[in-house]
Amino acid sequence: MAEPKYKYQELKRELTLRIRNGGFGPDGQIEPELSLMKRFGLSRNTVRQALRELENEGYIYRRRGKGSFIRTEIPSEKRKIGFLLYSSAYTTYPLTADLIRGLDAGLSQEGYLLDIMVSARSFHQENIAETAKQYAALLIGAYQLDELTLQALREISIPIRFVKNYHRDFSESAIRFDYRAAGRLAAGYLAERGKKNLGLILLGNRCCIMEDFQEGVIQVCLENGIRLSERHIFHLDYERTADALEIGKRLERESDPPDGVICASDELAAELRNGYSGEITGCNGIPLAAERGIPTVKFNGYALGRVAAEAILTDIKSGMTSRKQYGQIPPEFLLPPSAGSRA
Repeated sequence: MAEPKYKYQELKRELTLRIRNGGFGPDGQIEPELSLMKRFGLSRNTVRQALRELENEGYIYRRRGKGSFIRTEIPSEKRKIGFLLYSSAYTTYPLTADLIRGLDAGLSQEGYLLDIMVSARSFHQENIAETAKQYAALLIGAYQLDELTLQALREISIPIRFVKNYHRDFSESAIRFDYRAAGRLAAGYLAERGKKNLGLILLGNRCCIMEDFQEGVIQVCLENGIRLSERHIFHLDYERTADALEIGKRLERESDPPDGVICASDELAAELRNGYSGEITGCNGIPLAAERGIPTVKFNGYALGRVAAEAILTDIKSGMTSRKQYGQIPPEFLLPPSAGSRA
């Protein structure tokens, strides 16, 4: 959320920041409801709703006839940051594993724990609004979000940032790799090799990072007079990378096949190589690319994790997702070990 949506959320954020900063004096008593009503220009019901949420989340407690008091410590669950992924399989993927290491390193330095959550179902089925109450902030590494979930995210009062994967509605606050530059590097390599008719295999449906990658490829093709036919652009599911083999075999049977194919992952490139004889580039720079002798684009997942940790910690201190922009982490191009590398 860029700004609190409701008046009680504004008061809640103000009181939360004062609690965290020790702004209520030695007795820890919050000023009376009437005083809060006058100072913030709010109704009694609005003030009570803000106090009720602070009590439910463990920030304050009530003494009958005496008022509201802060707890001596912020609840332990508020020292946790949730990281939502679509599938547990992603946690073992080298790039995501490096991202998690970077996040954990940055957050642990400030005493925060990273709690990784996965769900292959629609996130609204997990009641994301209730889940968010357990955390100081949420990081989201999934793009498979339904409209109900997106609406819920817009109404959650804690800081939220997308990391690596993102949704267009949250693009300004997303911490991400420069996939457009990655597409340019991959296509630029084949352009330098004299290729004039390219193919492109992407992962995920309606995936923003793949759209960025494709835009980078198209830019290079337009600049160099390279053909990229619509029938040679393929979209595969993340769990169906093996289908790249069949695509390769199909291309080999064509009378005018592409003389080079850009793959949006190294797994795709490795599968394609088994059925296609033209030049191939991969993406993500995992060891598999070097093992198979495939040129690839590499990202620094650890660096992205550290940037994301810095961003979300800044948000927590301000009580909202800040407007500060964080530059996209640039990629580098890697040739197989025998051929060296280039930036």
